[in-house]
Amino acid sequence: MFYQNFVYLCEKLGVSRSNVCKKLGLSENAWKRWENESTPRKSTVLAVSRFFGVSYEDLLHTDIKSEPSGGRNESVNARQEAFDRAEMRILFDAAKDVPASKIYEVVSMLEKYKEESKGK
Repeated sequence: MFYQNFVYLCEKLGVSRSNVCKKLGLSENAWKRWENESTPRKSTVLAVSRFFGVSYEDLLHTDIKSEPSGGRNESVNARQEAFDRAEMRILFDAAKDVPASKIYEVVSMLEKYKEESKGK
């Protein structure tokens, strides 16, 4: 389940498996071992869960792609929204450990500033 969830979350965010591993301080090919082995070490699972904003338990035991999009994956959806918008990409790295509600607050605030600056 871990590997399938990892692949799904990478695809959902549009990031490569190698880049996620690299950002987490792992070898760029660590994901290849996960494909053939059952589960990585607990510390690795925790790091991956924090990176994607999902719980440790969900990452290991839940089919994340079958969860309702507004439910447990809310923070993943918020990160995807920030990543998809070119002017928001800089928030992607800064937001990896921030709750979804706070990400949406920042996005709303920036949109408000953008609207205000258009009116001037």
